[in-house]
Amino acid sequence: MLRICFFLFTLFLLISCKKTSNNLELVTAKKDSTIAEVNAGTVGHIETQKLKYSKEDFDFVLKEREDANWHPNGVLVMKCNYLPNYNDIGNILFYIFSKSGALKWQEKMDSFTEAAADKELERIKKLSLDEFKKEFEVYAFIIDKQYIEDTPEGPYQKDIYKKELYHRNDNDVWKKVDSFEVKERNDFIIEREWSKKKLAEVIK
Repeated sequence: MLRICFFLFTLFLLISCKKTSNNLELVTAKKDSTIAEVNAGTVGHIETQKLKYSKEDFDFVLKEREDANWHPNGVLVMKCNYLPNYNDIGNILFYIFSKSGALKWQEKMDSFTEAAADKELERIKKLSLDEFKKEFEVYAFIIDKQYIEDTPEGPYQKDIYKKELYHRNDNDVWKKVDSFEVKERNDFIIEREWSKKKLAEVIK
């Protein structure tokens, strides 16, 4: 009888250990799988953010600054519409201001005569791209080309779209700051207010 009890007790321990081992293996496998999925998602997210638009895409547009115009609040504004043979990004609206501060630059421009202000604008337009980047902060509102459709009259922006704000940092890397989705036709009014608010936050 004692032998039978001992045998049953030993068998119970072996079965319990096996179940515990299997459970640990399942938990470990699930944990490893979750970590792999998170890491894969993180890497994918970083690559999407990094590769959506390249530095060369932005440089291609920024190097031509003939249509850059001085606007109030100490900023230069440059708009680039999407044309398949010219711009691979979409509709871009650059806001550019001096690294010394937008308000300081505005004060300087306000103190100039009209001829002197025009001369300063011409100087800025003729800067090399590297010189330009050293002197100015650059932000860009972008509506991606996927939201632009070809028509017989030319490219037109769709009623439903996403607008994104990007910034070029001192390492010459473009990062997305924020975005706003226009999901209904009337949302474009809210989008305009969002754009103004975002611009007020970054232009100093």
